[in-house]
Order: sequence, then C-alpha cells, then structure tokens
Amino acid sequence: MTESMTKPPVVLVVGATGSVGSQTLTALMRRRDAGQPLRLVAACRAPERLPAGFDGEVRAGDLRDDRYLAGLFDGVDVVCLTAAWSSLYGHADASRRLFREPVEAALKAAEAAGVKRVLITSAIDVKNVASSRSRAIRERLPEVWPHLAHVVALEAELDAMAARGITAVAMRCGFFVGPGTAIGIMPVLLPRLRARMVPMLGGGEVPMRFVDVRDIGEAFAVAALAPDLQGRVSLDVVGDDAPTFRELCGFLHAEYGYPPPLFGVSFDLAYRFAWLAEKLAAITPFEPLITRSIVFLSEPAVLDTEVLRGLGFRARHHWRDAIREQIDEIERHRITSRMVDRALPEASA
Repeated sequence: MTESMTKPPVVLVVGATGSVGSQTLTALMRRRDAGQPLRLVAACRAPERLPAGFDGEVRAGDLRDDRYLAGLFDGVDVVCLTAAWSSLYGHADASRRLFREPVEAALKAAEAAGVKRVLITSAIDVKNVASSRSRAIRERLPEVWPHLAHVVALEAELDAMAARGITAVAMRCGFFVGPGTAIGIMPVLLPRLRARMVPMLGGGEVPMRFVDVRDIGEAFAVAALAPDLQGRVSLDVVGDDAPTFRELCGFLHAEYGYPPPLFGVSFDLAYRFAWLAEKLAAITPFEPLITRSIVFLSEPAVLDTEVLRGLGFRARHHWRDAIREQIDEIERHRITSRMVDRALPEASA
C-alpha cells in the first residue's frame, strides 16, 4: 500500500457478522491464507456468528458504546465499515440512530486513532439524486427518502476526511442479491408481482443493477488492499451482466410463475401515484404499494465500473444464480417485505 508500511497491514472489518461484513471477512481470509501479508480483526456484537474458520482477533462490542469506540481502532491501518441498513420509506429517526450516527462516530474514532484508510457501504443511488426526474428527490431528499439522505451525509464525511489526508472510500453498491441477503429489492418486488401491483416503468428497458453480496465482499477486500488507492474515492459495485426489468420479470415468470406486469406507466405518472400512495399510507395501517424511492430506483443509473475493475475486481456471480439462491431463502424462511415500512438494522457491529 502507498502508506509505506513495514509490517503487514492490520485490517479491521466492522459489522463482521452481517451480510456484507461476513463476505468481506471471508474474502480477506482467502487472501491471507493464500500468502498475502495481512492481519485481520473482526468487530461485531456476536462473535459466535463469525464466518467459520476465522482465527484472527475479535473486538466485540457495539458502535453506540463510546467506551468500545475508544479502543476499537488501536493499531489498525484499514477499516471496512460494512454496516448496511435499509428503509425505502420513513424511519428517518431509526436510520439516524441505528446507521448514520454509529457510522459517523466510528469514522471520527478511526481518524483519531490514526487509521490510514476507511471504506463504508454506500449506494450507487447517491450520485443519481441530482439527475432524478423527480424534483422532490432532487430538492427534498430527507423528506422523500430519509435513509438515502443519511447515506449522502456519510459520503460528505468522507469528503472531509480525504481533505485531511485519509484515503476515504465509498463502496457504492447496486441492488443486493444472493444468499444471506434479507434486504434488497427482491423482498419488496416479489409480493407485489404476485399481487399484480407492479407496473412496467419506462417500458421495462432500464437495467437492474444487481450485485451478489459475495461480490460486494470481494470488492471491499480489493479496495481495502489496493496499493495505489489514495484520496477520496467512490467505487461502483455491480455485477457484470445487468438484466432489464423486462428480462427480470420474464425470468421470474418462467422459473417461479410470478405473473408479469399487466400495464406500463411513465416515470412522471409513477411518481404521482407513489406520492398518493405515501399519503394514503400515512393515514392507514398499510404500507404503500409503491414509494417515490422505488420509482427513483427504477430510473436509469449512471455507472462507472472501470475504476474498480482497474484495481483487479471481477464479479463472480451471475444475477440469475444469485436470485435463485435468494428466493430459495425467502421461501424457506418466509421472509416478507421489510424495506418499506419495517426497516432492518443489518450490521452496525
């Protein structure tokens, strides 16, 4: 690494038992076991849930505990803050308490401890806010999608850290799919398809930016150890082959019998309908059938995968296989939609 270390770098994975964290730790373990000089430290609340075979140091605790944070980053060179949290509608306070504030506190403590490189879980959607077709998304994001607004704020923290000489990396992930992934777009989409409540937006030709959670872990490992990474960096993490929404619906219909959308609407009309659905949800006990955040996620996204590929990253898992594994878990564990009105704290360590 360009930080000119004379000893193996110490890499700390925070949230090491979550979906992203466990895959990141596993990817780093493969490198260590293959002979790459590396010391691994896992930070988590429940060490018994760490990946099988992990034999590095464990620092157990909760990011919301100031005493834990005070020593968490001692002797650490690189920090992978893999915490992920999802809510597509509302939950501003919960997202702030369970995601934004713990990650902000961890970033501050890591910098105070002299950490040279930090990586956080972010979203490709961050850079598409300014170009959204929705004025509300562009100008009132905290009101429309509070959680994404918190992710944007965390990236601003990275900007400030980079200005002070730290390598600050935002891992901007696409839609989570694959095994061990209770969050993502699929638990939201599937029951709505079954109920025939999903329209074909924009003709169904917008690519779905899926990424297997195992590939997210691999991307974290690549960025954590890349020798020439410096300054403020944003890396788009997606799979190599993105189906259109129409292709996805065809696959789900052919393999699982999910009915395809019966009608199509423009993005402008979809945003109006989503606004109305949100208003109705505010006065009824039911979650909205569609939200403006879901419409925003259906808009075309600007992607740049060349930087991460230039570091040596290659996605290994095809979206079809990843979705098959995720649907199998959804059906076996009876996972229901938890992204819209029941937020899921994934791994804040």
